[in-house]
Amino acid sequence: MSDEVVNAIVLGGVDLGEADRLVHLLTRERGRIAARARGARKSRKRYGGRLDRYALIRARLRVRKGRSALGEVDLLRPFLGVREDLVRTAMADHLLELVRTVAREDEPLPELFGLLLRSLAALDGDSTPGEAWVRAASMRVMELTGVGASLDRCCACGRTPDRGPAGFSAAAGGVLCAEHAGEDPAVRRLAARDLATLQRLAALDLAEPGRTGIADRDVRRVRGLLERFVEYHLERRARTGPFLDALLDED
Repeated sequence: MSDEVVNAIVLGGVDLGEADRLVHLLTRERGRIAARARGARKSRKRYGGRLDRYALIRARLRVRKGRSALGEVDLLRPFLGVREDLVRTAMADHLLELVRTVAREDEPLPELFGLLLRSLAALDGDSTPGEAWVRAASMRVMELTGVGASLDRCCACGRTPDRGPAGFSAAAGGVLCAEHAGEDPAVRRLAARDLATLQRLAALDLAEPGRTGIADRDVRRVRGLLERFVEYHLERRARTGPFLDALLDED
């Protein structure tokens, strides 16, 4: 058995037996892990709200035969503001779902941990980010886990298209030139305006969620492309996606 102290963001969890809970965590030190919290359901006193979704914690991790269990847990930041607005909650849940799905177990990804931490801090702030911000954050999650979309060069030949990209393909990994777009039955036509929006989203500074400079109508034009890209790599549609879309369309 080995013990170590880790910094972690609580991604969620499932109940085990009558008293325990399996907690999904993104840690700075070990990447995504699942750890058993013994007695978490039976005694609220032992963990309190320290294992609630979104919480930033410092925890003692006990590893034995490849299985992890939680010991003492300190709450560093609960991000309670995320729960005070339904749109913020939906955005946070969408990002957490992506992280849980695409981040590999026990593979340290400190940049991903930092991104999720900054994203939760933004959602915990005074203003609710718009659609441009959450789409940009989603793109960054995919990029940091090795499945980012290529937006500058043709995914098939690697060249910068002379007349601009002709299409976008989730299976190919991003934009395609005119020559190769015709070879992909799933390719979607890509206007220059929409490519510019995708590139601006990819470069967006997530630290300033209220000042993206990208109009919601432009983001909605590429929403379908981004969602199909995520769906392809998740091998299913994100469960949090439809609810988030419905809330954003109400604004």
